[in-house]
Amino acid sequence: MSKKNKVENNLIDIDIDIDKEIKDFYIDKEKIESIEIPDDLNTLIKNAIDNAEKDIKIEKSKKKFMYIAASLGIILSVGIYNPVLAHKLPPVKNFFQTINDTLQVDEIASFIGVDKYIPKAKLDENGSIKFEVVETTDYKVNKTDEDLNKELKDLDKEKNKDIKEEDNVQVNNLYMPNSEYQSIQFIHEMANSIIKAVDDRKYGIVEITPESVDIAITSLGYVKDNDVKEYLNRQLLNWKKGDFDNAVEVHNYVWNILGGEVGKAISIKHDEVNKIKSKYFK
Repeated sequence: MSKKNKVENNLIDIDIDIDKEIKDFYIDKEKIESIEIPDDLNTLIKNAIDNAEKDIKIEKSKKKFMYIAASLGIILSVGIYNPVLAHKLPPVKNFFQTINDTLQVDEIASFIGVDKYIPKAKLDENGSIKFEVVETTDYKVNKTDEDLNKELKDLDKEKNKDIKEEDNVQVNNLYMPNSEYQSIQFIHEMANSIIKAVDDRKYGIVEITPESVDIAITSLGYVKDNDVKEYLNRQLLNWKKGDFDNAVEVHNYVWNILGGEVGKAISIKHDEVNKIKSKYFK
């Protein structure tokens, strides 16, 4: 096949309407004359720049407002969660504390476990702020036959005398723990006296006194896990000084060790704490 035939075979028929294309391209004089060019091109440029600057200012104002709103939100959130951070400004601290109490922030944080990850601010004995994350442990203690017999005997004793009942509470006489389980349970019953349970179910109370605190510290000798022993000793030493701000943490710590299912602590009963302080820890 010749080169000419090859080229002809590869040609594509193109149907072009030349008149229509020219007509579509054509702009008549009237359309051209209708285009207005401002007499002062500088004014047009200045107006465009002014409008752009206004848009930029509006956008900056929006961003600044968002930053301020976000900052205020963070300050309020942190302050409400940790009112003690504003301890040097009593009116502000009281404001945050009121909101904290009204919204039950501490109770909610404890219930859902947020306090295990977000530290709480506290004042130490020198008035300095320290942050603490709630400590937890997987350590468990089991009730022995001796522990079970003791509890059954205590229940029999309570049936034969008048007892104070509050939220399904049984008030126990002071006793000397003589096992690991009883040591942990003793601290649990002490904590029960000053905490509010999420479901209002608490079983067993030992009054917090200097004597009962000393017994609790001494009975830690039965605890086999050193980390648990050291943690509880550290917390009970605060109780010995009349500082019970850690009551919820201590309760839930020993409550977990005992395999607690009901009666998780969510807040401190400040009225009870004040009574104990005025009576024993002046």
